[in-house]
Amino acid sequence: MGHQTRTNPGYASCDFNAGDTCDWTESGDWPWVIKHGPSGKPNTGPRADHNGSATLPYAYADATQAPTAGSKAQITSPFIDASKQVCVQFYYHMHGPTEGTLSLNVKSRDGSEYELWQRSGDQTQNWQHAEVTLPITSLPYQLQFEATRGRNTASDIALDDVSVSSGVCKRKSDLGCDFEELDLCWWVQDKPHDDYDWNIQVASAGGSSGGSSVDTTLQTDRGHYISPQSHGQGLTAAIVSRPLPRNTVYCLSMMYYIPTADSGSLNIFRQLYGSRTGKLDRS
Repeated sequence: MGHQTRTNPGYASCDFNAGDTCDWTESGDWPWVIKHGPSGKPNTGPRADHNGSATLPYAYADATQAPTAGSKAQITSPFIDASKQVCVQFYYHMHGPTEGTLSLNVKSRDGSEYELWQRSGDQTQNWQHAEVTLPITSLPYQLQFEATRGRNTASDIALDDVSVSSGVCKRKSDLGCDFEELDLCWWVQDKPHDDYDWNIQVASAGGSSGGSSVDTTLQTDRGHYISPQSHGQGLTAAIVSRPLPRNTVYCLSMMYYIPTADSGSLNIFRQLYGSRTGKLDRS
């Protein structure tokens, strides 16, 4: 019999609360185990699950079980129907002075695979949240989390509340945009006032044209960001947010990449009723 593929991707979700890895299977050089409460180590591993409960379990890759630096521990989902977009959300914990790498890979039924998302190094003592939207593809696929041990055993990695659902992941805020849906979200090109557009760029192509070869959302070459269409001297490209209510305090946070001193400048303005009233950031 072939591998079964179900049409509802939700069956691949796992919160580990039943004390097992649900329909996910383990492989690799060292195991994923189900654990609750603190790791018992002073400098690596979580203190509780991502909700702060010492009694609810999570999946745990204990680096003392890894034979050597670079050893890998995998946990792989059942096959998922590729005929619809799928949102994958999860919590991860990576804390330790020699922390390794956690990656989320996509393994197609034809044997091909690629890295969809990854994080390396110490991500603080707190649990972190991640979400990734997978596009429609031609073949069913599996999701695989892969933990890679760091330089020594102070590099435990944990997972919790893995959710797999139909549709795109909901954006965290009205103005937030990671460009992974290949649009500008709530931002628009400022065509009446600039000279050219910002384009959605896949990182693998951006690296060959002078841009970054890795994005900041997925931290792989398959992620996306926006970059100016042209670099003509003195020309500008601008995007504008939707109107914001007044008398409200906002925090704007972003990642930017300016490769050389000759690349031009990046500025942020506040625009009030069509008039720019002040520059908010340095060039």
